[in-house]
Amino acid sequence: MLEHLIEDSVISKDDRIAVGVSGGADSMVLLWALLDKQKQVGFYLKVVNVNHHLRGEEGDSDTKFVKDFCEKKKIPCEIVDVDVKTLKVDKKLTLEESARIARYDAFAKIMKADKLNKLFLAHHKNDQVETILMHIFRGSGVSGASGIKQSDYVVRPLLNLDKNEILKIASEHGVKFVTDSSNADNTFSRNYV
Repeated sequence: MLEHLIEDSVISKDDRIAVGVSGGADSMVLLWALLDKQKQVGFYLKVVNVNHHLRGEEGDSDTKFVKDFCEKKKIPCEIVDVDVKTLKVDKKLTLEESARIARYDAFAKIMKADKLNKLFLAHHKNDQVETILMHIFRGSGVSGASGIKQSDYVVRPLLNLDKNEILKIASEHGVKFVTDSSNADNTFSRNYV
C-alpha cells in the first residue's frame, strides 16, 4: 500500500522535496511512502519539523522523535522553532491561524534557502471535511466553501484517505508515530468540528 500512496506523475528524479513531519501517524506514513518512492526515483528529500512550542514537553518530545528518526535513517532534517503566541498577539489572530501562518512561513523560508521545488504535506480526507465545514461556519456559505487544494508546489497525496485508513497503513507497515494529545482538545475549533 505504501508504494501506491504517491503517484508517479507528481514526482521526478529532479525534484527537491520538503516534507512536513510532525511525528504523528499522518506525516510519518507520508514520510515512509516518500522514502519508498525515493528508492525507486532518486529525488532529494528533506524533512521539516516545526515546533510551535504550544505543548511544552510533549511538543519537544515529538520534535525529538522526528529528529532521532531522521538521524537513524540519515535523512536531512531541519527543526524550526516558531513563536506562535507572539504572532497571535501581534496579528490579532486565533492560535490556530497563527500556528498555520508560522508553519507555512517556515516551510517557505526553507524551500527558498535550499532551492526545494515541492512541499509534501499529510493532510487527509478528515482534514478536507474539517476545512470545508470551517469555511461554511465562518460565513462563506456553501458556494464559497472550498477544501484543501493541491498545486504543483504543494502536494497532499493522502487527501483520498481517511484517518482510519492511515492508521491501518501505519499498523500494517510498522510505521511508528507519536500522538498529539491536543487533537482531543475541543477548545480548538478544528477539533470541535
